Amino acid sequence: MSSSLRTRLYSLVRGVLDQYDGAWLLWCDPRGVWTPLLRSVADDSRMGGFALREIKESTGDQAGSLGERCLLQERLDQGQSLVVVVHASGSALGWMWAQALRAEQIYDRSLRDQLLDWDWHPRDLTLSDAGLGMLARQNLGQ
Repeated sequence: MSSSLRTRLYSLVRGVLDQYDGAWLLWCDPRGVWTPLLRSVADDSRMGGFALREIKESTGDQAGSLGERCLLQERLDQGQSLVVVVHASGSALGWMWAQALRAEQIYDRSLRDQLLDWDWHPRDLTLSDAGLGMLARQNLGQ
């Protein structure tokens, strides 16, 4: 990779959020491997950071709770640009689906697929998703 994972993630997010004030991105993370990476990049003041909202709770097999829905809707109504991370796949958004349709982008790619698109190939083909996430966190700046 010619640029660091941190830089690539930041560029991917800013490419959506910089479209206009109030633009937002829904990021599906059913395995929980993207969330720590996004948190780290969002909190990086050297790069400028970005607002990040995590939807952690679930109701049955649906992502989010009524309380989270209300909090998210308030932020969207205020026109805040942000990344919303949902700990569910795109097919299990539940109530979030109606709001997700208004997002500039729904990002539902696995970390493995995205890294392969960025020309990174694991040395160990049996590396689990959790192991890949840990390796990505350790090498975020590379």
